Amino acid sequence: MLPEKRTRLARIEMKKKHRKGHKLQGRSRFPWESRNRMVSGAAATPFSRSSADANISSAANTLVEKISRSGPHYIEKNFVRIMRQCYVLRKEPEFRDLAFDVDETVEVSLRVREKYENRVLQLRHGSKSEQAQLRDEIRAEIIEELTTPDFRRDVLRRLDRAIDRLMKTSSADKLELALVLKTLLESKQVPWGLCGMMTDLYCATIDRAEQLARAEEEVFAEFRQAFKDGKDMDGLQAIREDPERLAALARKLEAQPGLNDHLQRETEKRLHAFEQAVSRREVELDLFTDKELLRPYIYLKEYVDEHKIDLAKVDQDKMAEQFTESIKRAIREIMTPERVEEMKHCLEQTSQTWLRAGNPHGALLQIELSYLETEDPSTNPFLQSGFLGQLQHFQKRMISERG
Repeated sequence: MLPEKRTRLARIEMKKKHRKGHKLQGRSRFPWESRNRMVSGAAATPFSRSSADANISSAANTLVEKISRSGPHYIEKNFVRIMRQCYVLRKEPEFRDLAFDVDETVEVSLRVREKYENRVLQLRHGSKSEQAQLRDEIRAEIIEELTTPDFRRDVLRRLDRAIDRLMKTSSADKLELALVLKTLLESKQVPWGLCGMMTDLYCATIDRAEQLARAEEEVFAEFRQAFKDGKDMDGLQAIREDPERLAALARKLEAQPGLNDHLQRETEKRLHAFEQAVSRREVELDLFTDKELLRPYIYLKEYVDEHKIDLAKVDQDKMAEQFTESIKRAIREIMTPERVEEMKHCLEQTSQTWLRAGNPHGALLQIELSYLETEDPSTNPFLQSGFLGQLQHFQKRMISERG
């Protein structure tokens, strides 16, 4: 044989060995096979023919054959189907407890829908397909915001666990969904708002929010009826002293898992909004006298004189902090046990007046009354809001009178 021919044959043989070596080292043509389970060396890939001998179930082998028949454009051809059908994975054990936060979902939904309000009105007389398309667009944007980075990492970890489990079963269809979905969701180009599993999760969360809202309305209806029957706070006291009515309320709370926590969160949000309204003087209570409102200025002057502070060179931020401390000191010294009782009596009457008029602030004021007796009244947000609101009004009044 001529030397040149032997050289060409040797090169061909080397190329064959090189290609064979790549297969032995677990190289894959499928991008999603670059997971941790891929180990360099002589181990077979999960989707190689020899994987059937490595305790890999028929599901994996079936999937390999399906992908092989589809060719290199498998994901492109199956993108829409996978994204639509992946909702079935929510029934798998790895995803049964996956959930969006109910309160956050409602908050984000309201905010995003408000942004689309004009477009919704414009399409009132549009075609059904146009309306459906807009609904999908709104929902997708809501889901994009709800799927925070931490939430996405959690979903991808769950998909990893599901893939590991499904690899050992005969569920080739579910394995395909989990495996391809993980590849798609890991891509930054694929919006999570298009994912069927996320859409299903969002709809379930909205349903849950509606259930909690109905249950919440039933619970508060008991209190409203009690007040109506009693004509004053004696009706609410009657509930507290009636074991049967208390037990009935407890059963309603227990019948809806998470309702008690939901009510607590809702109450905190409403209290915070109420306190902000008091601070802005949208709700005028006038808890403190003019003389009491002057105390922080007296304390601040004492501080300036004691430390011989030059007001022309003073750090404004530090002075602001000191003024805040002066307000806390004022509240702490004003709210003696006698002053607390006086304020409670006054606010009790205000609360009953509001409740009779159907003012929702009446119930919130009742809750604030229950928090009024604290070890350190200067930390009470209701008292702080009331003091600040009155103080700002007092300052404007003084400036107006001087001018």
